[in-house]
Amino acid sequence: MSLFKYKSEFKEEFSLSSVIKIFKLHKLFIILFVTISVIGTIIYSYIIPEIYISETTLIPPDDAATGGGLTSFLQSLSGGISFGGIGQPNKIQLFQEFLKSREVAKIITDTLKLKNNPKFSKLTDEALYNVVGSMIDVVVKRTGIIIISASTGTSYFPVKSEKTEAAKFAAEIANSAVIALDKLNREKSTSRSHKKRLYIEKVLAQKTVELDSIDNKMEAFRKNNKVLSLDDQSRSVLSTAINISSELVKTEIDYNLKLQEFDVNSPAAKLYKEKINNLKNQYQKSQKGGVGSIDEYSIPLNSVPALIREYANLVRAQKVLEQVKLYLETQRYQESIQEESDVPTVEVLDKALPPVRRFSPDRKMMILLAIFISGLFSLSIVTGYALRKGMIYLKNENNTNKV
Repeated sequence: MSLFKYKSEFKEEFSLSSVIKIFKLHKLFIILFVTISVIGTIIYSYIIPEIYISETTLIPPDDAATGGGLTSFLQSLSGGISFGGIGQPNKIQLFQEFLKSREVAKIITDTLKLKNNPKFSKLTDEALYNVVGSMIDVVVKRTGIIIISASTGTSYFPVKSEKTEAAKFAAEIANSAVIALDKLNREKSTSRSHKKRLYIEKVLAQKTVELDSIDNKMEAFRKNNKVLSLDDQSRSVLSTAINISSELVKTEIDYNLKLQEFDVNSPAAKLYKEKINNLKNQYQKSQKGGVGSIDEYSIPLNSVPALIREYANLVRAQKVLEQVKLYLETQRYQESIQEESDVPTVEVLDKALPPVRRFSPDRKMMILLAIFISGLFSLSIVTGYALRKGMIYLKNENNTNKV
């Protein structure tokens, strides 16, 4: 029995009212078409694989703990000048790249022993790593929170036990991804720390030799130039020279006054004359680096500027090398500790749990789409069939036929 029934007298020009009449005449066909489509969609939704997604969130890694090092050291030496180009790479982006790497997929495979799983037993290693990698998705929020989601699916015609296993497997994949990320990050960190420690020890040995050389030069400088404390010694020599010079001027004044009373060859005048000669002799010695035989560490005044410059250069080189050596020693201990440490580098905010509901298929959405699409399609079929049979006709075609 045909679903299409027409009244012989029904024949109208194509319009909205005529189309509505056609729909009413064939409402049984439209209802059956939509009903069958919806039922088919519902059946299909129970046949197709179900997808489950489980998520875990990570707290952003702390860059402050590793942001010091050379940058802080250079800033301390330069009085706080910022060195913006020196620093650690963005760890959040680094973690994101790690999670999509082949190595993380390999660690997940080994952790969950997926090669023994019947679902993956026929896959090659590379194919299995690709499958595991495709299960993982990483999203980074503006706050720096890292969301790791893992999606797994069932086979066709899934049963309840298979659905439960798929949901559990999604959580295992997500949690294993965190374990793999931590393991890989620690391995890379340990490897970097080992290489850095070896390099630091090499540089430290060089700087120790340079510092020993500077210390030897400093010792030779002090010995050759009779320097214990250049500033104190120069002030002492200058003070002695000033005192002798002042005493010399006073004695010469007294000598000239005596010449007003006594003859130049008189005993009193000769006494002042002898004192003046002694003071001049002492002043000359003070200029050359000593007044008496006990002044072994007196510095010649005319040598003070050159000695100060040379001494300042040696002291500056010594202080810089001491600071560098101290920094390298500190870094060596830090890298040694990092190399041997077993502290987790990834901090989990929310652990992945088996999802309670499937992610897909969404049966409600599928039914709504089935109703809409099948309804639209059935109406199109009815309209097209009516046009073909001539129950409704287009005005332009009618006029053409009359001509």
